[in-house]
This record gives sequence, C-alpha cells and structure tokens, in this order.
Amino acid sequence: MADTSNFEIFVATAVGAWGMAHIVFSVNEIMNERRDAVILSALEGKPLTKDHKQLILQCDWLPMAAGLLLILLIGLGSAFVASDYLRIDLKSLQVCSSGVAELSF
Repeated sequence: MADTSNFEIFVATAVGAWGMAHIVFSVNEIMNERRDAVILSALEGKPLTKDHKQLILQCDWLPMAAGLLLILLIGLGSAFVASDYLRIDLKSLQVCSSGVAELSF
C-alpha cells in the first residue's frame, strides 16, 4: 500500500470540501425558492392553496433541510478526521541557515 503525503490528503480534503460546498449552495438555492413559494403563496406565478403549501413544506423543504444537515455533518466529520492526518508536529520543524522553517519527516 502506497504512503500518502500530507499534501495528497490536503488536496483530497480540499476537493471534497469544494464538492460539498457546491452541493450545499445548490440545495440552499432550491430551498430558498421553495420557502419563497410557501411564504408568497405562489409558484411560478400561479397561486397556491393552503394544502399545496403544506405539501411543499413537508415533502420538499423539510427533506432537503434534513439532507443538507446530513451532508454538513458528514463534511464536518470528514474534516475532523482529516485534520488529524494533516497535523504538523512542531517538534519536527527545523530552521535552516536561510531562516526558513523546514519540516523533517
């Protein structure tokens, strides 16, 4: 099994965070449209009945909010786990003659 460097783990974490952010922002946009439809009682210019608003709230908005929360929890959990792999031991830092800190592995 090949060893992975901190840089590879960082890149994988960054790509995962970007993908998660894209999903979160897309879902948030859809959720806002649904919320506005319920509040304004209109969807695409057509009036909504009370039953239709309740249906949109329970079948569209609440499941998307729960899914968004789940995605955020998974993402934060993954970041927490990855942070342990990205930890830099301060004892391994060495200052070279040029005054720049170097890591020794």
